[in-house]
Amino acid sequence: MIKNKDCWQLKSSQNDHVDQLVQATGLSKVMARVLVNRGITTQEDSKKFFETNITQIHNPFLLKDMDKAVVRITQALTKKESICIYGDYDVDGAVATSILLLFLKHVEAEVSFYIPDRLTEGYALNADAVKELANKGVNLIITVDNGINSNEAVAYAEQLGVDVVITDHHQVGEFLPQANAVVNPQRKDCSYPFKGLCGAGVVFKVVMALRQHLREQEFFKTKQEPNVKQYLDLLCLATVCDVVPLIDENRYFVKEGLKQLSNTQRAGIKALIRVCSIRNEQLTTTDVGYRLGPRINACGRLKNADMGVYMLTTQDDVEATKQATLLDYLNRERQGIETKILDDVFSRIESEIDLDRKLGIVMYSPEWHVGVVGIVASRVVEKYGRPVFVLTRDENGFVKGSGRSIPMVNLIKALNDCSELLIKYGGHAAAAGVTLEESNVDSFIQAFDVAVKKQMDLKDTKPVIMVDDNLTHEDIDWKLARELATLEPHGVGNAKPVFVLDNLSIKSKKLVGKDHLKLSVKKGEQQLDAIAFGKGAVIKDLTDQVSLICGLEINRFRDRESIQLLVKEIVSSR
Repeated sequence: MIKNKDCWQLKSSQNDHVDQLVQATGLSKVMARVLVNRGITTQEDSKKFFETNITQIHNPFLLKDMDKAVVRITQALTKKESICIYGDYDVDGAVATSILLLFLKHVEAEVSFYIPDRLTEGYALNADAVKELANKGVNLIITVDNGINSNEAVAYAEQLGVDVVITDHHQVGEFLPQANAVVNPQRKDCSYPFKGLCGAGVVFKVVMALRQHLREQEFFKTKQEPNVKQYLDLLCLATVCDVVPLIDENRYFVKEGLKQLSNTQRAGIKALIRVCSIRNEQLTTTDVGYRLGPRINACGRLKNADMGVYMLTTQDDVEATKQATLLDYLNRERQGIETKILDDVFSRIESEIDLDRKLGIVMYSPEWHVGVVGIVASRVVEKYGRPVFVLTRDENGFVKGSGRSIPMVNLIKALNDCSELLIKYGGHAAAAGVTLEESNVDSFIQAFDVAVKKQMDLKDTKPVIMVDDNLTHEDIDWKLARELATLEPHGVGNAKPVFVLDNLSIKSKKLVGKDHLKLSVKKGEQQLDAIAFGKGAVIKDLTDQVSLICGLEINRFRDRESIQLLVKEIVSSR
């Protein structure tokens, strides 16, 4: 569909900052404007952003309770106590479990791991699992990517004589669990300078701190000291797939991690790359987020997340290939289930909901698969531009579901307004989960809409693409293309720059692949190639003159480089 001109808006940059940055750095004016749009306004800011190195890593002991955590874990090591890592079933949880498992095995700990079943147990530490672990002789449970709101389960563990160390990054409730240590940058009393770590990022900090503490205790006098940088490939997986901001130290984790992933020696990741048919010499965040990540997620959604941990930690090539192949199969099965549910949801929204009045959407069916409702919610948000919860019924008769939101609506704040209807809830501003009684579903549908309307209006549902700059043909050259390439890796907090090119002449157009549109366009004296993925259907509506909302990148094909436009939207020039 060809868009109208009101679908985009130019970001308001402060021109004095742009000019100062050009003078201080020698960057092009377009690149300087892109940086200013991201809050990078000085030469010092620019240097810090581009010189990604290990000096950006913050001291792990700045995290509240880190000292308590490493002391308790060290005690378990020296006394040969039984440690269990209690993980989660998404990529972040599987990676966090894998990093800590590999490190603790390296230092010869008595360690196992446990990941709750999404369908029968749900998210986070639960009393039944605690009892099972206590009966097996576990002395210390370390939660990763969960636990911050597991107050009752932690209290129960204490009754059974099992200590708990919590590592998490989710929003903190009113009261902290009474654990031996609670390591979470979101704690209000935590002075850690960066709040954007994923669960595996917090675990990486625990590993850093634990290694330092063990070194001070002369633990490595007779043992090889592990290099924690070896875990950056795994951490990159989690950081990209958990959609945390790719700024500050996360930028370092991903930049270095992508290098390691591209040359990985891990049997499981090599097998997964083969299964995904990734042939890039250098992996990208797109490869990680849209090809590797979904396959690791699939096992936790449909079967058992243990499979992801086994694949990430095995040294056996045959076992790695077996696990990667199975994950690929599960991912295809997940896609089929997702498509069926999505069709059902879209059909019901169009027939049952007045979209001119309803801003907070809640959809429920006891027949939907609980493992894919979060993905479905994301697709609904993309289409309708408002917060959404997709709910289903679990095996115990409770209603569970996942929600996704738009930037201006904080889901946790909205759920706080509905808390009396919920058994439990938690997550982030942009993504959350809920559990409630089936008898409260109708009330929740109404209450959620009321809560959302406190934060947004109907006009906010109309998506407007924020554009970094309006380019002339003089702006587009190899200097700009190479400058823009230095912004990678891209993700939340560092999105790919978006530009408008007005009044382009279309010199040629054709369909490529399944549903992609390839254009050759002319701007001034310059002719450029453009690719619009998934927009083949608009070829019949194209006129000779269009405007493009697009990115600008260097395309490499058969040892040839060219500047290419990556089209987001095609806009009528009329």
